[in-house]
Amino acid sequence: MYSIKNNQIDQFPDCTDFDNIVLNVMRNANFVRSRAASHFIHLPILNNHSDHFSLDGSARVSVSFFGDSAPAYFKRSRRVTIFRNLVHLRGSRYTISSNPTFELRQKFDTFKVDFLEGVESLGNNMPLLFQIGIADYIKNSAVTILNGLIYREKIGGYHFDNPSYQSLRRDMQKLAQNCVDLFYGILFGRGTFASLSYASIIASKLILDKVIAHLITEYEGRSLSSRHITRPESAHPIVMCAAAFRYCASQRIQPEIIIGLPSGSTELAMAYQSIQKMLLMRPSKVLLFPVSIHSIKRDFDGASTDPANLTRFAMKLRKEVRGKRVVVVDDNTSTGSTISMVASAIRSALPRQIDIAIAEADIVRSQIRIDALEKCAIATRSAYTHSVGVLPVSRVIEPKFDLKEILERKKMISCVRARYSSSGHTLVDKTMGRIYEDAIRFPTEIAIKDLQTYQLKISFRGTSLSNFYEIPTVRSRSLYASVEHAYQAAKFPPNALERVGDKEIHRINSRLASRGVTVTKESLPSLFEGPELTAGASKIAANELRIMGYVRDDWDYVKLRIMTELLIQKFSNDSAYRLLQETAPKYLVEGNDWGDTYWGFTDGRGRNFLGRLIMQIRANSIETLKEEADRLEPERPSN
Repeated sequence: MYSIKNNQIDQFPDCTDFDNIVLNVMRNANFVRSRAASHFIHLPILNNHSDHFSLDGSARVSVSFFGDSAPAYFKRSRRVTIFRNLVHLRGSRYTISSNPTFELRQKFDTFKVDFLEGVESLGNNMPLLFQIGIADYIKNSAVTILNGLIYREKIGGYHFDNPSYQSLRRDMQKLAQNCVDLFYGILFGRGTFASLSYASIIASKLILDKVIAHLITEYEGRSLSSRHITRPESAHPIVMCAAAFRYCASQRIQPEIIIGLPSGSTELAMAYQSIQKMLLMRPSKVLLFPVSIHSIKRDFDGASTDPANLTRFAMKLRKEVRGKRVVVVDDNTSTGSTISMVASAIRSALPRQIDIAIAEADIVRSQIRIDALEKCAIATRSAYTHSVGVLPVSRVIEPKFDLKEILERKKMISCVRARYSSSGHTLVDKTMGRIYEDAIRFPTEIAIKDLQTYQLKISFRGTSLSNFYEIPTVRSRSLYASVEHAYQAAKFPPNALERVGDKEIHRINSRLASRGVTVTKESLPSLFEGPELTAGASKIAANELRIMGYVRDDWDYVKLRIMTELLIQKFSNDSAYRLLQETAPKYLVEGNDWGDTYWGFTDGRGRNFLGRLIMQIRANSIETLKEEADRLEPERPSN
């Protein structure tokens, strides 16, 4: 039993004996320090990791050392962050998977570049910490893409009968394992082991392209979104390798199967195999059981983890599990609920033995819950038998939040401020920076959680806040009937619409037929400027053209800037500005029923960038907006 309800605590007093749990954790950590010295040449770095690694797991160096010795890899934008007078080699690019200011294609582009440039850069000589930093980026890219590939399996989308998917999954897991081997091989000073892993990565690196192409297809088919590419919720890398070393070195008989639970313990499960290989043990097979009780809430239209699905997954793998010694690893657990559910499912496949190994004891959150008399489960003491650390959790700053995540968020905000908010930036830049910072600090569901109905405006439809609101709008010297018309026109590069063929025009007209609008070859170049298209029709036409592939390649990178420019122009109009001010101080939410979670908020999720943007513009004087609008479009219509 790995989880008990709060009302059972009196029956299991050892589960709240947190002092003794900590003592056991310290004994496990001391075991690692005493035994690892004879195996690994970089033990001084590992023992004094607080000098070389930040709380969130980033390798870090002094500013002067970075300036003198850093390879070109770390000169790319956002690959490092200067934080508290040290250069952290995990910049905001590293956490892009959890950054709400980036779209899915941008995330994939970043992972691919970080991976390929990292593989190329590691062929050059450089100081150890920079090797570790680059290998960390390579590993992060591969593990995150793997987690994205299998994310839908968390609700039972296993694709057992799809050989191409299963082949893709196996190949991507193998590439990710090689990347994890590379990282820990460098970290532990095992040069030959790291070199062999590096060679394997070179030989199979093209699989990353195949997986990204598959995920883009899923995205275009609306079965995948940016929120499914999530930050691996893994422990500090030193904690992970210590947990893996402690377990492997202390077990007289090694497990035959290591089970990881994406996204939380994908890397941890692979780190176990890496340590086994470096200790010259027979490596166990790594099986990934995609399961999450908490992280997929609202991700799949209300679907949740179904224990029956997980049992079905375990039974599909029963030939590999039956009669085997199995260890289930996870980065941390507070309630023990997921671990209990996984163990129950695995038992149905009749293993010889099941062991549980949690890297960090999440006892601070458990204690906070108990003190607050919350109705929730906590993990039993047996879940922490093999733990080598206590998860650092905030008691004061943001109660119950992982301190590593808080630090990562601070780094993101620091980067945003440097890029958008210095004195030399324009109003457009500063507005975007405030929106990004606000989105990082306060997810929409958190921002509106305690607000009353009268404090919110949750629909823009039919109001002056809507982009459909008719107001003359200029962009690149062309006049449009509304912000929506101008925004849709901006999606397409110059002369792109001249290439649209007759069949594609027929397809557009089929979609517009109910609106009584017909598009011709002659009208396409100025489609969004003409009076025949309403704002709604312009959105439909542009969406069809997007599906056909005519949208500019950099659209995800420029769309927020374009919208910001257009809305500053819109609300520099005296009438529109007056109506905008009448909404103050309400919190503006672009609630919608068409699934837009970028600009709006729907079904309990969404970044609400349109609402955030309009609120930021609302905070400016009309004079400031007019000055910026004149800079952007000096020939715009006067009020």
